[in-house]
Amino acid sequence: MTALKSSYEYQARIRPAILTALPVGLTLVVVLGLSRNFLAGILSAAAATGVSYFVAHLVRDRGRRLEPGLWTSWGGTPTTQLLLGISSESDAVRRRRWALMRILQPTIGGAPDAPPSEGDVEAYVGQLRELTRDGAEYPLVASELAGYGFRRNLLGLRPLGIGLSVAPAS
Repeated sequence: MTALKSSYEYQARIRPAILTALPVGLTLVVVLGLSRNFLAGILSAAAATGVSYFVAHLVRDRGRRLEPGLWTSWGGTPTTQLLLGISSESDAVRRRRWALMRILQPTIGGAPDAPPSEGDVEAYVGQLRELTRDGAEYPLVASELAGYGFRRNLLGLRPLGIGLSVAPAS
């Protein structure tokens, strides 16, 4: 689990920070003529002192701050939209999905072809989240979560990235 968490942290938190800082790093190399060895030494020192841990949490917080606004603009969480059938899927697909939800979570009431309530869907999603938390057993889920985290966190860093990109040109 630790290796998977580290993999998630690298892909969803550290990589967005690296991409955001890339313009400054390139400027230091090209304009100031700093060697790659010098920059590698700085990065090694940062890693040894736990700076990457601190940066990972700052990046995560920036992305998480955006999430409620994103979900509101999307009309709800993507999973809830999918399970409630808000997307443009056929009625047959939606009815099969609702029937499966009722099989996996018997507390969901209503007719088999009737949409579940949003509260039922949220409870179902919570149960699925717990059942698929093991990234080794569900690598596709882990990969998709890391990809979503990467995009969300990179979007959260966009103002900082724009500022860092413009600063060297000034």
